[in-house]
Formats: sequence, structure tokens, C-alpha cells
Amino acid sequence: MDANCLTINVEALGIDATTLYYTYSTIAQTLAGAFGILGAFVLFRLQSINQSIKEICTQLFTAVPREIKDKSKQSFALENWEDFLNKIDGCSFMNITFRAVEITGEELENYIELLKQKINLKKAIILYLQQTVCVTAMTIALSLILLPCTPKLAQNVFVSIGFLIIVIFVSILCIYKYMQLILEALK
Repeated sequence: MDANCLTINVEALGIDATTLYYTYSTIAQTLAGAFGILGAFVLFRLQSINQSIKEICTQLFTAVPREIKDKSKQSFALENWEDFLNKIDGCSFMNITFRAVEITGEELENYIELLKQKINLKKAIILYLQQTVCVTAMTIALSLILLPCTPKLAQNVFVSIGFLIIVIFVSILCIYKYMQLILEALK
């Protein structure tokens, strides 16, 4: 086998500056658009969760005994649901009347457990949203920084491929974070 056939012609691997420019531009635009749609979906889901939390808290507030109502009244009025939960959680409940229907302490505990789940879901979605915002902003910023550099990057094939691999890797991370956020929001 001839050693010459194993050599790589670096010039033949050259990347056109226009190709790089459009690649970075497309990545930035696509991620910005995708994040806009995802953000609208997540905000809609958070509103739904907030409404559910408010309904559960209203049911709990009307069901708990007067001494617990007095202790949690301010948190309920301010819609500070975590504080409200902290004030009613751990209280022992006897059979109480809830909307003219007997409700057991066990049923009340189930409402409290459901409230905990909804609050934890809201926190998890917000955490994933924060992570997604950071990764998306980083990817878009990197693409925008590289846009004006494309003529210089195209002159060195290894540098241009290196930066392209970095941007593609971060874009894939971004898409992974989008999927995590969607899966969490659909719970």
C-alpha cells in the first residue's frame, strides 16, 4: 500500500466562511425560536399548577380547625403556599366538617400530601427552566460571538471544525435540557 494514499489533503477539507456563518446563525435563531415556544408552554403549565395549588389550599383552609386557620391566615391571604403548607403540615386532625361533608384526618392528610407534590413539581419545573435558560443563552451567545469571526475561522480548518464541534455539542446539550424540561412539565 502506498503511503501517499493515506495522507489527508487539508486544503480539500476547507470549510467555506459562508457555511460557518449560516450554521452559527441558524443555530442561534432555531434555539431562540424553540425556547420561545417552550417557554410559553412551560409558563402555561406553571399557571395550571399554581391554580391547582390554590384550589387545594382553599379546600384545606376551609377544612382546618380555627386555631390552624388563625396561624395560617396571613400565608393564605398572601398566597405564600409553601409557608401555608409549613403551618398546616404536621398538625393532627380529628374528623372535621368540610363543606357540610365529613372528612377524615386521613383525607385531609391526603390533601396535604397532594399539595406537597404540586409544590415540589413547581419547584422542579422552575429549576429545569432556569437551567434551560442558561444553556440556551450560552449557546446563542457562543453562536453570535462566532458569527463575525467566520472569515478568520474558515482559514484554519482545524480551528473551524473545533469551534463547530463545540457549538454542536452545546446545542445538543440545549436540546437535552429542553426534553428534560418538557418531561418534567408533563408530570
